[in-house]
Amino acid sequence: MISRIFRQTRSFSSTNALPSGHNKWSKIRHHKGAADKARSKVFAKMALDISAAVKLGGGATDPALNARLSNALAKARSLSVPKDNIEAAIKRGDAGAVDKGHSVTYEALLADVGLIIECQTANVTRCNHSVKTILAKHGGRMASCGYLFSRKGVINLELQDSASFDTLFEDSIDAGGEDIVQKDHNLVEIITDPSQLTRVAESLIEKGYTLSSYDLAYIPVSGERQEIDDEIRETLTNLIDTLEEDSDAVDVHTNSTL
Repeated sequence: MISRIFRQTRSFSSTNALPSGHNKWSKIRHHKGAADKARSKVFAKMALDISAAVKLGGGATDPALNARLSNALAKARSLSVPKDNIEAAIKRGDAGAVDKGHSVTYEALLADVGLIIECQTANVTRCNHSVKTILAKHGGRMASCGYLFSRKGVINLELQDSASFDTLFEDSIDAGGEDIVQKDHNLVEIITDPSQLTRVAESLIEKGYTLSSYDLAYIPVSGERQEIDDEIRETLTNLIDTLEEDSDAVDVHTNSTL
């Protein structure tokens, strides 16, 4: 995300006024072009997520054996990503599981905000340089901050009006969940031990719940996300966007609100 400054200029020209219909079509074409561009960006991001899921799963292309891939595929289908795109992304990930065999995790700070950056790379030296350079450009630095996070399984779902939060709580705990938080109205987050993530998710699906996502993540040890001011939030957002655009970066976790 790059800030751009445009200098305002004035110019004078003499042209014939275009018919209003032409202007209307120009606007439609402009909006359609913007929508198509946004759609393509979503498809490209989902393809990267799918490939990364296969790589991190050691080349496992069976969603039943790869929770991260199962989650990525469900999200891709909900966003109407074409089947051909999905299959191509899985193949790239399968090939990359051999080529990009090194999993590297970095700890960093931006001001007093902690970040965990997960990468998958074939060249650790290049990856180190890339991450350090991106951090430096945004005012961040490598620093120990792992103590701020816990590695957990995280399940997100939207509770249907007909469903009971108390029933979901009991079902989650019975399946092996550690905690359940009602985040906003019907949005619920279930925390699990990493080893129990797939078991809990599958149990809830069998009971008829529709999951929005489930994956491994680094979450704040305190259980609360750190509040930050608007200036830091903008810088942090730019930093995360840039890191995620790096071909070796798979996930970026932070202990702050965004």
